Amino acid sequence: MEQAYQALTETLIPWVEDRFGAVAAWIAAALLIMLAMAGVIVTALWLIQG
Repeated sequence: MEQAYQALTETLIPWVEDRFGAVAAWIAAALLIMLAMAGVIVTALWLIQG
């Protein structure tokens, strides 16, 4: 999972920055971090209920 996240950030963030600018790259990075945090929370809740 971490490798996929790292590969995504290495390709997606520079592409967004080139195409839309630095502010959009920051927004994309924040969304990726939020997605990762949501995945951790969902996994934790699933394990607790489990």
